[in-house]
This record gives sequence, structure tokens and C-alpha cells, in this order.
Amino acid sequence: MKKHPSLGCSFLTFVSLSLAALASFSNQIADQNILPQIPIFAGAAQAASTQLVSQQLVSQNPPPANLPVVDGKTWMSDENIPWSTPVSVWDNQSGNYLAVFDRNYPTGANVRQIRQTGEISNWNRRFIGIYGYGTQQRCIVIFFVPVCDTKHPIYPVSTAALKIGSKVFPLQGENSRFAVNDELAYALFTAYPKKVLLRFTLADGSDTVTHPIGEATVKAWQVIYQNAAPPAEQSPESLPSSVSTGTLPAKIPSDL
Repeated sequence: MKKHPSLGCSFLTFVSLSLAALASFSNQIADQNILPQIPIFAGAAQAASTQLVSQQLVSQNPPPANLPVVDGKTWMSDENIPWSTPVSVWDNQSGNYLAVFDRNYPTGANVRQIRQTGEISNWNRRFIGIYGYGTQQRCIVIFFVPVCDTKHPIYPVSTAALKIGSKVFPLQGENSRFAVNDELAYALFTAYPKKVLLRFTLADGSDTVTHPIGEATVKAWQVIYQNAAPPAEQSPESLPSSVSTGTLPAKIPSDL
């Protein structure tokens, strides 16, 4: 059987054209690698970047990720709060922030009084959250053993004041949420343990309570308020809110 010469020429021509096309395609790829890459979904990338910047603005320097996490909406009723230590508070609405929680109320079933009012508080750079923490118990004796039923209702606070050293700071706010201006933030940052008193009045006016702030919480303020500026560096709008006096006012003003 004889081989047709035209078939051989056609095969060689096909191979040559294929190699030439492959070389041209390789050159195109090399040229594209030299040019800057343009994202195909430019609009989506820009939207993602805008969302990231927005989240950073809302969070305002979010706390480190290795801290205990507390829900910003339910902290006042959470039974597993890490007290008197910096924590990361997560809040979808107002953003995440660094805080320390303080408490001053009797625990356990050895409460002698039927009703007592303690406090739980949230200290952060944005605000101070203060709630009255009630302790109510009823006991019966069964075979000479007291059996007590203890409840802990939460009470909103209408007015509050802080005594830090020799200065009294009437807190500005309502509904258990009080503002932290620059002067107060620096006073909290430089406060000494055993030198801080908190006085607050329940929203229904039934009780006014004065409690010391725990030493560990005061020490944790050095972390929470570490970016507070000294008074000399503060703007005139942030001053003053304190009153130099040796004692807390007998009654917290009702117009705070």
C-alpha cells in the first residue's frame, strides 16, 4: 500500500500551525502578567472595603480577641460574668468595646436581712452602666435547718455620683446609663484603690445606696481608660464636671 504524499504535507502543516498558535498564546499570557491585574468584581470589592471601614468606625478600637467575651445586651442578668477584670463586650448595635464589670452585693444563702440592694456596673470608655441588684430571700425552718428561697431582681438607676479621692463627680445620664467625659475618664484612670465610692438612687426612688468600688475593678480601670488625656491636654468642652469636696452630697441632685 502506497502512502499519499499530500497526507504527509497536510499533517506537517497542521503541526506547524498548532505550534505557532501555542507560542502566540504563551506570549499573550506573559504580556498579561506584566500588566496590573484589574479585579473582575470591582463593585463588590469596593462594597466590602466600605463595609470593613464602617465596622472599624463603629467598633472604635475593638478589644483584643483573647479576652473573655460578654454579651452587651444581657450582661446585667448574666450569672457567669468575669468580675473585676477586663473583658470584651460584644454588641451588634453599638459595636464591640473593652470593659470591666463590678459588683457589690451579698451572695449565698447567709443573708441576714430580708431585702438588700447591691449594685452591678459596667465601666467602659463610652459609658458607665449601673443597676441596682436586689437580694430578696424568704426562709423556712425544716427540722431545725433553714431553707431559703433567694431572688435577685434588677432595678434601673435614675441618678448616680462618684467620689474619687477628694472629688465628687455627679454622673450625667439616665436609665442606668451615664456618660464618661474626658475629665472623668482620666480620674478613673488615676484612681487609687479604696478611694472610690459610688452612690446611686433607684429609678423608683425607693432606695439610695452608697458602696465602695472593689480594688481589683479600680486597678482594671488603668486598662479601660489608658487612653484618657490629662486635664492639661483636654479641650475646654470636656471640663468640668467634678466638685472638690471631702464627702458625697447628702442627696444626689435630681436634675442630672
